[in-house]
Amino acid sequence: MTETVTLTDGTDVVLVPWTLDEAIQNAALMRAAVERLTAPLRGGTDDSATEQGLEQLRQVIVPSLQDPAHAPRIALTDLGPVLDAVARVNRLDRLLGTAMKLHLRFVQARALATADV
Repeated sequence: MTETVTLTDGTDVVLVPWTLDEAIQNAALMRAAVERLTAPLRGGTDDSATEQGLEQLRQVIVPSLQDPAHAPRIALTDLGPVLDAVARVNRLDRLLGTAMKLHLRFVQARALATADV
């Protein structure tokens, strides 16, 4: 599964799914980027937080590009559509749904096990 996004400058970039290793690395990068980019909303005063957060988003996007040479063409205004496409091509919504189902099954099994005691 791939997805094509047209950038602000008219360039079409093709996004591809991550490998498992990339997904593991990118999950941590995405959490850190959200923390840094939302720090000012929580009263943070680190002026470099936004820059670091944007760099982490770049590190998340590049492995998704079929042609990483297109990375410098991505403008700030392209981040939303590109990140949405990254989520779709990696089926992150399905992954999160599956993880939640597994967690609920674990909680139910634990509740049944403790009820039997």
